Amino acid sequence: MRIFQLLEATSNRFILHPNLPPENYKMTNSLGQVDKWKAYIYTNNNGYDQEIGEFGDVGYVMISLSDNTIIPIARADEHHMGMELLHDLRKKYRITGEYYPIFPYSTYFNDERDKEKITIALTKYLQYRGNDGLMFVYTEGDKVVHYSPNQKMMHYSDFVKNPDMFKAFKKELAPIGQKFYDNVKLLSDLVIAIGQNPDRIQSKKAFDQAKVLLKYTISANRAFRVDSDKLSGYMNKLSEAIKENDVRSLEKMFFGFDGLKNVIHKEMKKIASDKNAWGFKDLQATWGDIDYAISLLAEL
Repeated sequence: MRIFQLLEATSNRFILHPNLPPENYKMTNSLGQVDKWKAYIYTNNNGYDQEIGEFGDVGYVMISLSDNTIIPIARADEHHMGMELLHDLRKKYRITGEYYPIFPYSTYFNDERDKEKITIALTKYLQYRGNDGLMFVYTEGDKVVHYSPNQKMMHYSDFVKNPDMFKAFKKELAPIGQKFYDNVKLLSDLVIAIGQNPDRIQSKKAFDQAKVLLKYTISANRAFRVDSDKLSGYMNKLSEAIKENDVRSLEKMFFGFDGLKNVIHKEMKKIASDKNAWGFKDLQATWGDIDYAISLLAEL
């Protein structure tokens, strides 16, 4: 109940904490552009090759759990995720209230006691148009632990919808794998339908879905690990196929021998053949029940 009460009172707009000197921060109005932000370096407690008083790139952003204030943290000040600097800023600028640090590209959930805090912070972070990064959860069975070779992986948006989604997957896909499968299955259905009854409107739907699938694969490629040159090649081929309205080339690009679906599928089977292989745990985190995922993709 407390989570919903806090979120209902939250604006979709954030502000820098009003007690902080605004001249110490260079920000836009979107957390999705945090890679362009700069913050004053107060301590350099992270050992960067920069001086105190300079401006540094921003990584972690402190999200207030009770209002719409934020505190960007320079990479040079992010020791212990910026919590040490937050302690100093509290004393110097009389900052009160709870904050939780969110990194734009990935965050680790390794303490069950933080579940409510991280859920609130991530929900606000996404409302502020932050990047839908990857959440890593260390687990032993269904329990969250500080560190384990077993980890689950999901997008921030999936974690917010269901913070218990990390629990063991049996005959079930993990969130990232499920999104890939749903997108590639829809594209497959559209391509098959066009083959049975060619239609320009259906073709446009197929091209639009191909763009969605490719965009998603690129955004989550830390999980899929498709060669970056291959992804660039797919992007170029898709642009050409759209220009020529060539559905056959589209089908080949995604479902042919060297198509995106088969490239991912073959790598999955290779890693899954040895549970002690490097990358097996990451594969499990991405797909959940690996054998089930392999069988589903084989049907497409």
